[in-house]
Amino acid sequence: MEDINEIEPGEKGSKVEVEVTADPAKTVAVAEGLKSRLSGVEILKSSIGWVPKEETLVSVDDEKALEALIKLTSR
Repeated sequence: MEDINEIEPGEKGSKVEVEVTADPAKTVAVAEGLKSRLSGVEILKSSIGWVPKEETLVSVDDEKALEALIKLTSR
């Protein structure tokens, strides 16, 4: 990721998409920090992605269980 201080402002009204990775417990603090450091910034959209640790992964071998898991996660 680029250094936040190196993001160049575009023309007025232009949008820049930035992806920020943060510890889940610090998500709000990171968003507030970005907003306070970049005057005029407006957060239009945010999302939280989860990347599991390798040791927590399990295989799903049953077709019905897989379908139920997909249905559960696509809500």
